[in-house]
Amino acid sequence: MIKLKPIKNSIKNKIIIQFTLIISVFLLLISFSIGYLFIKNTESHAQDLLKNRALLIEEKIQERLYYLIEQTKLLAKNSLMINSLIDDDNKEEYLLPLALNFMEDKNVKYLNIIDFDGEIIFKTTENIPKYNNSIYIRNALALGQTTFYLEKNKNEFIVVSPVKYYETTQGALIATFNLDKILSKYIINSNDEYIEILDTQNDKLLYINNHDKNQKYYSYSLKNQNLSLFDELNITLNIGKLESTYLFPIQDALKKVIIMSFILILIGTLLSYLLAESITKPIIELYKKIENNEFNEKYQPLGTNDELEVLSLAFHEKVKQLNQFKNEELENQKLLLEQSKMAALGEMIGNIAHQWRQPLSVISTASSGLKMKQEYGILEEDEMFSVLDSINKNTQYLSKTIDDFRNFIIGKREKRLFNLSEQIDSFLSLMIGSIKTHDIHLIRNEQTNIEINGYPNELTQCLMNIVNNSKDAFEEKGIKEKYIFIKTYTKNSSIFIEIKDNAEGIKEDIIPKIFEPYFTTKHKSRGTGLGLSMTYRLITEGMKGNIKVKNTSFKYKDNNYKGAEFTIILPIIS
Repeated sequence: MIKLKPIKNSIKNKIIIQFTLIISVFLLLISFSIGYLFIKNTESHAQDLLKNRALLIEEKIQERLYYLIEQTKLLAKNSLMINSLIDDDNKEEYLLPLALNFMEDKNVKYLNIIDFDGEIIFKTTENIPKYNNSIYIRNALALGQTTFYLEKNKNEFIVVSPVKYYETTQGALIATFNLDKILSKYIINSNDEYIEILDTQNDKLLYINNHDKNQKYYSYSLKNQNLSLFDELNITLNIGKLESTYLFPIQDALKKVIIMSFILILIGTLLSYLLAESITKPIIELYKKIENNEFNEKYQPLGTNDELEVLSLAFHEKVKQLNQFKNEELENQKLLLEQSKMAALGEMIGNIAHQWRQPLSVISTASSGLKMKQEYGILEEDEMFSVLDSINKNTQYLSKTIDDFRNFIIGKREKRLFNLSEQIDSFLSLMIGSIKTHDIHLIRNEQTNIEINGYPNELTQCLMNIVNNSKDAFEEKGIKEKYIFIKTYTKNSSIFIEIKDNAEGIKEDIIPKIFEPYFTTKHKSRGTGLGLSMTYRLITEGMKGNIKVKNTSFKYKDNNYKGAEFTIILPIIS
């Protein structure tokens, strides 16, 4: 009985699963698309915000640095300071207060004045660097222009402004500012933001705040700004904002979208179940009608009035046709079996006629001689018994041949245990006349203890069909030295019966068709194409075995031969 329970084979479950999967994939694609678009838009928006923020910070820092430069220039031009440098008496009274006033609230680390040769003529700290080797200072003294640069190892912003007496550069004012303090004043610390300033030439970090390596940031690098003070100083401003600052509202929105998607999936699953139920219910009813064989002569409507009703009617008509075809097929099978058997019977009658000629001739000659000697009174008792034994022996041989022939003709399909070697003996007793007439040499190599649980009569018919096929091949191809080899053995829980000849084999393109009904390469007067087809059915269906055929090359008595090899494989009884 057909089972309709497994989930994977249920149309209803397939509809539910497929419909749910379609909805799920559709909603997931929408969710991912929305999320992706949100994230990409957020990235673009974050870049714009960070760029504006970086530009604003740069602008403020530049404004402060330019202010310090201008203040340094003004101090270098201050007439009171210049007069104090000229007049040593006023240096102590005026110069130091001017310097201290300038340094107040400007984050100045130290303020120094040098002469044209780079020697210190005024200082505000004891730790004075040597300025005469500085290219910036030498340029300021030589060109009479204000220069500025970063001392990146110390994070110092240095401004050098020439000091002129009567329009002649006599020295320079050097103001050194604390870069960290300047930057910290205009960079507002934020927990979700970091800012760093790098030396563009060697990527050395000059300033950083709030950068957590374990966090992910949207980052922006401000560089290549035309006419920018940052480019003149060879520094780059990097700014970053925590991704979570922007992504948190997106994540919250996506969670809501996912929850809504799951709700829609549940609704879709319910709808798919109802849809599947409406589709599969009449199909199940149709299946039950088929299973219960309710398609009788009178058609009973399914009641759906749709395509399934048409399908049900088609089933009804097809079942009627199949039942009719089944009966015809059974009749055809019986006819095929009878035709095959009659063909074998005709062959066998010829064999028996050949087999009986010699023993009948011996009986006739012996009885005639015995009668003649009796009439002439020369019959001796020992000779009489010898002749009678010969007659009896040949009579027994004829009787056995009749029994074998009768068993084959009756063809009782009775499954029983039989010895394979003995059954081959019985088969050969029916074929020996034909084998001798056609001058065929039979070579046997058999395992004697093989027992088969099956139909001996059907096995005989199969062996006869194969041997007759070889005999016809010998005659068709004009083979003079004819050999048929029969070998039996057991291997891997199976019984093997190999029958091969030296009739040069079968064409390779014919081998796949050789077991098809009515297929034959012989003339219509000599073959029906039923023998090997029936052999295949008897072996595979009747004895649950298998039969194969192939071309083989082999050596026998130092001669090389080629022929067809049939292999019958039968199961061993436990």
